[in-house]
Amino acid sequence: MKAALRILEITLVLISLADAINYQLIMDEDGLFSPCENQPGNPSNLDGLMDMSAFKVINGGNKLKFEGEQRVVWKNVQPGDTVKFVAQIFRLEKGTWQKTMFSTQSNNFCKNMFEKNQHWYEFWTQHIKNSDEIKSKCITTPGAVLKYEPIELELKTSLNVPNLEGRYKAVLHVEAFDKRNVKRPPDSSHDWSAEACEESSIHGMPYVARRDLHWTERVFWLIMVVASAYYAISSCLNQWERFRDNPIVYEYEYLFALRNFTFLGAAYYAKFLRVLNRLQYTTLDTLKPFENDTSLDNLPYLNILLKLQEKVLPPKTPVLLAPIITEVGLCQTTSQLTRYGNPYGKIQDLNVTDVRQCGFFSECQIMHKPFNSILTHVFLYLHDVNEMMLPHDLRTVTFDAKVKSSYVLKLLVHSISADIEVRNLPVAYRKCRYTDENNLKYFSPYHPSLCRLECRINWALSMCHCKPYFYVAAPKAPVCNISGLLCLARSKWLEKPCDCFPLCRENTYNIIEEDEQSGGDKQYVGEQFERTLIIKMGLPKMGMKRRVVFSTDQLIMSFGGAIGLFLGASFMTIYGLIYLLLNFLAVKIT
Repeated sequence: MKAALRILEITLVLISLADAINYQLIMDEDGLFSPCENQPGNPSNLDGLMDMSAFKVINGGNKLKFEGEQRVVWKNVQPGDTVKFVAQIFRLEKGTWQKTMFSTQSNNFCKNMFEKNQHWYEFWTQHIKNSDEIKSKCITTPGAVLKYEPIELELKTSLNVPNLEGRYKAVLHVEAFDKRNVKRPPDSSHDWSAEACEESSIHGMPYVARRDLHWTERVFWLIMVVASAYYAISSCLNQWERFRDNPIVYEYEYLFALRNFTFLGAAYYAKFLRVLNRLQYTTLDTLKPFENDTSLDNLPYLNILLKLQEKVLPPKTPVLLAPIITEVGLCQTTSQLTRYGNPYGKIQDLNVTDVRQCGFFSECQIMHKPFNSILTHVFLYLHDVNEMMLPHDLRTVTFDAKVKSSYVLKLLVHSISADIEVRNLPVAYRKCRYTDENNLKYFSPYHPSLCRLECRINWALSMCHCKPYFYVAAPKAPVCNISGLLCLARSKWLEKPCDCFPLCRENTYNIIEEDEQSGGDKQYVGEQFERTLIIKMGLPKMGMKRRVVFSTDQLIMSFGGAIGLFLGASFMTIYGLIYLLLNFLAVKIT
């Protein structure tokens, strides 16, 4: 090891002129010991040679007082090595340190350490109480302790040399040579753990690094720090789980006369006797009798379906409804997403009635006379006008309007809104999406119904390498023939999971009242008249609202509170530890 140390910076003040000149030494404000600077070979500082934690230096103005002990921590050395010691005095001249004529050295410091004629004996080694032990161990035995009696040095000197006023420093070089007189390489090791403990503001950490304490005290403080860290980390993890799982609560809000609602959408579906006309996403297995009939492959199933129902489809410029192909077949709808169910082979919007806004003081209803015959069996699917119809979904209300009967249906709206702060939470934690947070490939903007449709298309393509004909999206994907549709039925593709979040702001519906008008026998004369379906929508006085109770800011503050409570630290402490870690890695790499 090679140790370089600037042990003393002094200012010499001229006292008087006599036979010798008396100089008063004034200690530098930075202290007695300073790190090595601009030394070749990157030598260690004093802390690489001695543990100074139990050695105290007291600046008494014109005097210095020393007490305590020093422990040898020189690692890259062996007992019996020869130590070369060199001390050189430098003077600051015009901003640079220049060598002076004052220096001392020893080519075998362990041999000369306690010789009375050496310069260092008077102010250093004569005050070592266990000199007999150190004579044998010297400073080449790691763990050797130099125990000092109280020392008091008067900072004066008499020299027969004029003009020595100025700023000075002493630089010490200590090198070790093995028994073959080969110099030991410099010890570049550094006690990073001790530095982390001493520099950290975590309560108890400085005591863990203090070697002057009894080992039981250090173990006690280590246990306290570990226990505090455990409870701090546990508290932070609990807060993280709360932020991840329950950052939002639902509360009631008053809605009466405060906002308008869009009128719901409706899809009408009719059953016929033909297999294709009755085919739905849940009845694909009805195609089994035609599985081996190759003449049915590659037929335009959707065009056939349009031809079968051309008499009951609305005109191309409808006043109210537009045709739409859905998972339950060909329907008529008021949905604003007709482009994703356009049965005419193009992904473009069809002409449909505009969205109606319903207020609390206006009558909000729709009347429809379905199809051309009172004998038509009608299924009614009620959903949000900006969604697609989804059978067997909580957001789609299914109603069997049967045949012959006319109905008056009354529905109630259930509103769910969201605070502005909800958008600031990650989607995975708030468990809902806004329409502009689209993650879909085939559809835009985001809606739960479109998400489920895309999910089923993806499952169909991955399992049977085709999509059912009633999915308009993904136009470049191959359309299933009868074998492909039966493949989907056998693979139970409908049971595959779809991870689709609801909208953060949405409306749902349920039927609260229905009034049926129908005849009781075959002689019912009303069969000769048109049937009517009237849908009335009731607006709610109260609604649900998503509200953030645990935001990102509150999460950060809870982390800081837990760390401060148990460890007495802050985020700056963490930044300091990260800096020390990066510094450690940089030193190891270089």
